[in-house]
Amino acid sequence: MTLKNDYSIVICEFLRSEVEKALELEGLKEIQLISDIDINQKRLLESDLGENKKSDRIILISKSCLKKKDFNLENLEDQTPQTFYNLDRCQELFIPKELVDHYLEKGYFLIVSGALKRIFFEESDDAKLSQEEIEIFKENYTKILLLDTGIEQNIEIMLLNLTKKLGIPYKILPVGLDFLSTHLKHLIYNYKFERERENSMNTLIHTTKKLADYEMVFDLIISKLTKVNEENTVIDNIFTIFFRLFSPEKLFFLEIKNKELSGFVSKPSNLEMDPAILEDILNFSEEKITKYKDNSFILRISHLNEILGYLIVDDIEFPEYIDRYINMAYVIADICGLALVNARTYQKLLSTLEDLKFSNKELESFAHIISHDLKQPLTNILAYSELLQSVIEIDEKPKILEILTRLTDISQYMNQMINDLLDYSKVGRKDTKREQVNVNQIVSQILSNSEQIIQNNNVKVTVQSLPWIYANEIEMRQLFQNLINNAIKFRSEDEPVIVINATKMKEKWLFYVEDNGIGIPPESIDDIFKIFHRATDEKKYAGTGIGLSVCKKIVERLGGKIWAESELGEGTTIYFTLPSH
Repeated sequence: MTLKNDYSIVICEFLRSEVEKALELEGLKEIQLISDIDINQKRLLESDLGENKKSDRIILISKSCLKKKDFNLENLEDQTPQTFYNLDRCQELFIPKELVDHYLEKGYFLIVSGALKRIFFEESDDAKLSQEEIEIFKENYTKILLLDTGIEQNIEIMLLNLTKKLGIPYKILPVGLDFLSTHLKHLIYNYKFERERENSMNTLIHTTKKLADYEMVFDLIISKLTKVNEENTVIDNIFTIFFRLFSPEKLFFLEIKNKELSGFVSKPSNLEMDPAILEDILNFSEEKITKYKDNSFILRISHLNEILGYLIVDDIEFPEYIDRYINMAYVIADICGLALVNARTYQKLLSTLEDLKFSNKELESFAHIISHDLKQPLTNILAYSELLQSVIEIDEKPKILEILTRLTDISQYMNQMINDLLDYSKVGRKDTKREQVNVNQIVSQILSNSEQIIQNNNVKVTVQSLPWIYANEIEMRQLFQNLINNAIKFRSEDEPVIVINATKMKEKWLFYVEDNGIGIPPESIDDIFKIFHRATDEKKYAGTGIGLSVCKKIVERLGGKIWAESELGEGTTIYFTLPSH
């Protein structure tokens, strides 16, 4: 076999159909595939992978297959350290390794569509299974799992015939080619990246000692961007990599979600974005990367045609190398895009798990409310109804009116509890839209709408500068409305004073609403956020005790925490945190 291409992918013969199709889907048909590995091919590989051909092969054969072919695995790894892709089993190209291990532990035999057709349905007698081979197979496996890549139309018929011959059941897992395509693209770009790194290092290592830490940067790419992390961590890692590679004065990342700008972060933090850059990005061309100034460039981070954000690398230390930097950034962009997609998928999974935990907790809470809190007023209604019946019999009209009044009050209170409970259940619904909201503006509108009650009670309200945050505007209004209403309602004999402020703490904002009211008894401080809990039973303080429960639910749905600090007679401060982006 003649190997003329700049680089080739060495694959197992049974994966050729899937790999060819995946490369075709990625527009990489020009890459040469080496398969049909046998003893002769073994000699070809070991002789061809010499010192002069060290970076020309991407070895995509699992260790188990190489051992079956009697390859000298350690020698092969020594010869091709840059291009040997470490696979324990070839099925790891189609599903995560953890899933492969899981199915193998359960006694499954895993096979992909192309391999099924190649192994068991060739016309040659060599491909047929003997009875002895069938018995050995049944001893080792309990079920066949087909990883259906969708490249064969009649694959289920083939599988059915095979399982009848073997006498064991089967299962089909539709995996498609997305996972394989991602692996191949990752490998190829890593290969190109390594080649670009070698060229860049040879030129730049003699120019500046600062760029001599490239190796550390590439290790960072492998160790940081290939691991699943939260999005904030991935962005921090991208910033670290670009700072070490290009030494810019500033970095900005503009986050794009649902095709809209959802916010931006910078390094150093809290930098102001130049409006001219924003305008340029809005008119950004189809190119992945563009030179913004002689010493700056803008990089579009995307994955599978979905734009995830824009990275602005501003004021690099050595502008004379900007064209070379742009070439390097172009290669890194795809890795960054894949890392961001993984991070957002990971966060969605975490969010779903948290939602499930929260929903289970709510179900328990609702069960308690129905069996206890709503049962109490219903019990009172029944008791007064029986009393009313006995009073009617002796015709005591004043007593009848008193009982009817109490029944009306209890019914209205119960109706208010049910309405509050319905409002509580609506917080954090899936259809709740989140966006960048101006908290300063929300609080100002609440105070304006409450102007009459504030004036009637001589309340002095001080509002410091409050930030923009990513949340639902209606829920933010509900949160601050409840806290301000409580501060006014539970006022003391002194002139009421309310202070509303926020402080930046790394990746979150700490808000607080402080008052000089009656305070909270120490024994109740841990219970005030429970639904229908009231810290005081005095009738002059109206309400069902659900307001702070709603506040807690809103804050926790956004990933924050809420708590109170108070002394009886000295006032109360409600603190809560919310993510900064």
